[in-house]
Amino acid sequence: MTRRVIENVHMGNTWSSWAGCAEAVLRAAGLYDGDTTELMGQTGCAFHFQINPGVCPSSVTEFPWNDFPVYALDLLGVDSEAVQISPPGMLREPAMRARAVARIKASIDGGIPAIVWAPTPVLEFGVLHGYDDADAAFDVTAYGAPGSEPDPLLYENLGRGEVAILFYQIVHGREPVDLSQSRRRALELCVQLWKPSPSHPGRGQSGYSVWLDALRREDFVPFGVAYNTTVYADAKRHAQKYLERLVDEKAFAGLEPARDAYATVASKLARVAELIPFRGPASKVEKTALPEAISLLAQSAEHEARARTAIERMLAC
Repeated sequence: MTRRVIENVHMGNTWSSWAGCAEAVLRAAGLYDGDTTELMGQTGCAFHFQINPGVCPSSVTEFPWNDFPVYALDLLGVDSEAVQISPPGMLREPAMRARAVARIKASIDGGIPAIVWAPTPVLEFGVLHGYDDADAAFDVTAYGAPGSEPDPLLYENLGRGEVAILFYQIVHGREPVDLSQSRRRALELCVQLWKPSPSHPGRGQSGYSVWLDALRREDFVPFGVAYNTTVYADAKRHAQKYLERLVDEKAFAGLEPARDAYATVASKLARVAELIPFRGPASKVEKTALPEAISLLAQSAEHEARARTAIERMLAC
């Protein structure tokens, strides 16, 4: 029986789980030596913003899983592929799972962990970085309670969590890319992700409307409100730091207004996160916190719109 383990796999310093997994995979494989902010910015993940009805906690992972993760890594020069199979119960599901297990093991044999959906009870992305054929299980690294160690994931349970989706992303390698071109394309993606999409209602600018409407009507999932607030406060902090870096490096002219607007957005969402702290399933939204939270979110919507407009204006020049 074969046993393989890739050591020193650590999640990125972000609440955006796919980005944190991507950093863990690339760094463990020796394919990335930048920081979390650069990865969040250059892949466009810092600019992803989606709010589903009721401010559902699923909002933060609402993006095309087959496309966005592959395009995001491509902006780093990373060649990868993503496979998503859902819903469960397909006649060929056992064969698809067996093929996924074999491909993930082959990637680990090659020194590259794999990104998968929900390898633990936490409904977020995680990383498989080892396997043991004797136990028919993968070693898991994922976000969770501080100090907790994820249980191994049985091969047969891959893609069979509470939200049963068989998703895995395999990285093949990395080639150098033109940094300026990559950063520009990431900013183009930033503009694209801000525009409403019929196939993704609640994306970008329209997300604030969904969020504010839910809070004003007091029709929301408290856990979702707290979680979305924490995740997006973190993402917009990375967006502000990334734009600040581009300005300091004089990478593009005219990004100062976007940098300043994102600094304001990050500050206001950080305050909302204080008003509505994330405490896991025990999260609550106190009624007394709603007026200030609504006001801060409405202001954030205006400032982020200015930031994205400034970025679009810069790209047009």
